[in-house]
Amino acid sequence: MEAIKKKRFRVHRVPTEGESHLGLSASGAFDLTYFKELRKEDDDTVLFHLYYTSDDEIKEGDWKLNPTIGHIVRHVTYSDGDRKIEVSTDPKLNLPQPSQDTIKAYCEKPFEECDGEM
Repeated sequence: MEAIKKKRFRVHRVPTEGESHLGLSASGAFDLTYFKELRKEDDDTVLFHLYYTSDDEIKEGDWKLNPTIGHIVRHVTYSDGDRKIEVSTDPKLNLPQPSQDTIKAYCEKPFEECDGEM
């Protein structure tokens, strides 16, 4: 059994056209909201996913994010600024997801970095 490693992650909020539990209401005070049920984007809500990235080496087949352009793809070749995605609210990536409590805390007071265990 592998030992659990503590890591420092950067947290990125990237808009999505799919379904999500995170949204930003355009009709109110622009508060980031956690929705208990998955929602689809509408005229009043912009949806997001959270991506937790690390400085770890990106290997072929890993998911990566280029924060400069918000581009999320499987790794084939490295581009300057790419970061390995290790945790995400995006179910399509089939990665570990942050807890609901962590997502709610992010909605209450967004943070750019956090500690986690892998």
